[in-house]
Amino acid sequence: MNFLSLFLFLSIPFYREPIKSIPPKLETDLVWVYFTDKGFFTHQGYEQALRSFSPRLSADAWARRLRNRDAPIDYDDLPVCQRYLDEIQGLGGNLRQVSNWLNAASFQLPKALLPKICSLPYVYDLKPVVVQKACITQKPFKINLNKSVRQRQEKGIQTRKEDTTEYRRLYGPSLEQNAMLGVPAVYFRGYTGSKVKVGFLDTGLKRKCRDTLIEALKHLDTTVVAEYDFLAGDDFFITQGDNFQTLTSINNLSNLYRVKEPVISVSEVPNDTIFLFYTADNFFGLETIPRRALYSTYSTNAGQNWSQPTVLTPATLGYACRLPSAVSGDGRTFIVFESSPSPDEKVSSIYFGYYNNTLWQNLIFLNQGKSPTIYKKGDSLYLVYIDSLVQIYFRRGIIFQDSVHWESPTLVGELSEDATRPCILLDSLQEIEVFTAGVRSGKIYHYRSTDGNVFELQTSPVETLASTPLADVRGNKIHLFYKDYTNLPKVTITYKYSTDGGETWSSPIPVTDNLLSLGAFSFILTDKFYVGYETYGSIYLAQSTDGINWVTTPIDTAEFLYCPMFAKSKDNLA
Repeated sequence: MNFLSLFLFLSIPFYREPIKSIPPKLETDLVWVYFTDKGFFTHQGYEQALRSFSPRLSADAWARRLRNRDAPIDYDDLPVCQRYLDEIQGLGGNLRQVSNWLNAASFQLPKALLPKICSLPYVYDLKPVVVQKACITQKPFKINLNKSVRQRQEKGIQTRKEDTTEYRRLYGPSLEQNAMLGVPAVYFRGYTGSKVKVGFLDTGLKRKCRDTLIEALKHLDTTVVAEYDFLAGDDFFITQGDNFQTLTSINNLSNLYRVKEPVISVSEVPNDTIFLFYTADNFFGLETIPRRALYSTYSTNAGQNWSQPTVLTPATLGYACRLPSAVSGDGRTFIVFESSPSPDEKVSSIYFGYYNNTLWQNLIFLNQGKSPTIYKKGDSLYLVYIDSLVQIYFRRGIIFQDSVHWESPTLVGELSEDATRPCILLDSLQEIEVFTAGVRSGKIYHYRSTDGNVFELQTSPVETLASTPLADVRGNKIHLFYKDYTNLPKVTITYKYSTDGGETWSSPIPVTDNLLSLGAFSFILTDKFYVGYETYGSIYLAQSTDGINWVTTPIDTAEFLYCPMFAKSKDNLA
């Protein structure tokens, strides 16, 4: 007797072959980028990722998953590879949403960038973010009055006269749904909902400002008791002291729309004023896709009270403002940022403005370029940025009493690959130090100039698999922090220092554990080292007295928080 045996091998698809051939023609700059993998390709890598993953699951969710599957978490739950997200952002993408289950992320991408994104080896496919539009007609909709209403009318009891046209105007596209719930029948009996509290979920209505009711509710005797946007309800929180354990929400800075890239700068005059800048959605009164605008607010009492946010960029400036950088000194706070005129433009522009005490001065156009960073020393501003040809440029601004005079740009260096946002500082010898990282290689490039006219490439602190370099100087020591992808798909914050102006560097010192997800981070140097970072929507603080031994404590793990920042005044650290 012959037996036919069939062996089935079960394997988890750690990698999906890209289906792209040529960049797709997309009519929108809002794009879903699908990835081929999550940074690992073997069962061993998969098991290590599972052991490192700490999902946000309640006890009930954990038990429910165990009832329906062998393990509570699997491949779909693991986060998207952090290096892929950082690399696309380094190329100029504005991250919007991330989906672990789809292994994809949505970005706002200039159309000129699509071919470069499509060619990345880990990109599986590009698809447009779906936008649906509907034309609502005013066609009358017949409402059948129930028996009790007809009886009331037969007895001469006054009821509201049926007017389907008026009713259609009032309820709009929700008329059919209200009819199914029996709302019209109740309404026709004379119950108007006066003095009744009603909760709306996903009404699709947005108030133009906090003190003005939406147009659809103006003619009704209605009071908005409270509101919360579950999709875009971003809030700012503040915590102070050495332990940073108590988070306090800021009243004027809540329920904001898609806040990104906040930066803080402290001006000693007047009264250690804390300035906060951030980008967020703004409709500018138009019923269109929102534009990214630059906002500012400030506090003159150590963060206890904040001014109402002010929009610094007009609607005519461009469709997307991003990457602000700020610095303060001598009673003035200076800000630079990048703005793209339209999704079809290949070149971005850099704008500059400043506060004189708390009085805002007008914006000016500096030059074409992207990824600006500003630094101040004495009566000079130091600006470093990247142009469209992956050349790094430097400009010096001389500060006068009522203006800033900008000198002509100087070439810092030209790279053979796209670069991340550069950072700039002056060391103890008053030499200009510039750091940036190659987006693809992860190599950190270090340039130095003694006069701002000629820059020379120095020994690289890191040769590969690094991103987002941030640097500062204390005495004769340069401190460098960066994201380290040596153990993909994991990432860590790593610290190096140099005591000879960057000629030699210390061995890498890990600040955090190896993490599967690592968002924005920042650091500040006082009598101690402080590094704040976000992972899985939680904020953590790493502290050290010597930069070698680090202790990490959670700041908040109950909320979905991101973008930690530090502000140092005379007596407070926030």
